[in-house]
Amino acid sequence: MPALVSAATVALRRSGHREAVALLEQARAAVDINVLHDRNPLFVKLSDGSIRNSYTIRILNKLYENRTYSLGVEGLPGAQFTILGLDGDAASQIEVAPDNLRTLKVFVTVPAEAAAVIEDGRAEFSFIVRDATDGTETIRPADRVQLTRP
Repeated sequence: MPALVSAATVALRRSGHREAVALLEQARAAVDINVLHDRNPLFVKLSDGSIRNSYTIRILNKLYENRTYSLGVEGLPGAQFTILGLDGDAASQIEVAPDNLRTLKVFVTVPAEAAAVIEDGRAEFSFIVRDATDGTETIRPADRVQLTRP
């Protein structure tokens, strides 16, 4: 279906039917997210007792214009995250080129106090990608954060 929508969009754009192009682009999901938990090492216990897990997140911008996204974590109290290579405001302004993929290395850290109350050494949570232009959110489960060896 996405290939058909793309082909129809290109054909209609060439013929000058702007309204039809806009409708087809709305029918197609604007963004796709893929989350992979890095398994080697499964987790890292930091010197302050907090636990860090790393993830590879791929954001695919399916629109034909630049988009800016922000990333968030939901369902993991006290968790903080950092994106390798992006600091401060840059982490909330993730640029993705038109019809392109952006790969991010993300570190999620759970403080020692929060990790101590999580049962079974695992906790499920989700990553949220928010489009800065229209505010739409895409939520993807991140499997789970691992705090102890299985």
